[in-house]
Amino acid sequence: MSAIPKAGTLVSQGWCDVMIPSVGESGRRSESGRDQRAYRPTAKGVAQGTFAPPPT
Repeated sequence: MSAIPKAGTLVSQGWCDVMIPSVGESGRRSESGRDQRAYRPTAKGVAQGTFAPPPT
């Protein structure tokens, strides 16, 4: 359930194109998946200039 509000926050930051596919893969995993999901878009976020640390 925590993935839903967190994803919404990232989408607001402009990670929607990165978060949607990531949520489908790692978002469904357990707590470890949440970490990977948060770190996955970082690479793309840096390229886009929209990088932000995971809200852990």
